[in-house]
Amino acid sequence: MRRRIIEAGLAELQERGLRPGVGHIRLTEVTERAEVSLAIAYRIWGGSRTRDGLGGQDRFHRDLVAEAFRALLTDYPTAVAGEAAQVLAADAPIEDLIRVTAATLYRALSGDGTNIGIVLGLYGSTLSDPELSAVAATAHEQAVDDFTGIVGWILDRYGREMANGLSVRDLVVAITALAAGFLIRHGVEPGIALRPVPGPGSPSSGSGWTLFGFCTWALVDRFTRPAAHLVEPVTHAARPRSAVPPP
Repeated sequence: MRRRIIEAGLAELQERGLRPGVGHIRLTEVTERAEVSLAIAYRIWGGSRTRDGLGGQDRFHRDLVAEAFRALLTDYPTAVAGEAAQVLAADAPIEDLIRVTAATLYRALSGDGTNIGIVLGLYGSTLSDPELSAVAATAHEQAVDDFTGIVGWILDRYGREMANGLSVRDLVVAITALAAGFLIRHGVEPGIALRPVPGPGSPSSGSGWTLFGFCTWALVDRFTRPAAHLVEPVTHAARPRSAVPPP
């Protein structure tokens, strides 16, 4: 029952779009959607604001925020890993991989399926609530860790290492911060991140570079360099075996 109610609340949150916090998601409406008695919901999330400082609605909102962060921040690392594996198997140069995976990353973050805009709004709602801030930090760190593993795997496959004492996580933080900035800008200037621009080299297939893709390539180009000691040869024969992202 608890799971059904939380899933209904998350569906309401996604349908209503970006608003500050989750205060507009009411248990009365969510339980009706989930076809669960409101009395059952208040047995799951009991409490009195007068007696406990938190009412049932407050406890439900905290669980909903936790689920929103968990659910809405897990898709993009998986999407990028799948796209990267296909590009690697085709023996494409690193410029093509960045061009293609940057577009995949941005579409995964901005698409209706992940609603990262909701997450950006939820971050703002955590500023005055230490418990919600901890929930947000845990979910964010997990997503960054997952993406860091994937980016490290990609760099290894192309024989590149981090430059000037920088870490792979530094690169991931920069890329995701860039994406967050474009997502905020999207509300004022829709489509700006995916605007076509000239890019390095000659892409071998598909459409050309986007502004977000070119900015991502600039970060990769400056944050990394050819590795002094390659772990394995970067050859067509090696890539199919290597084109398996980290678990």
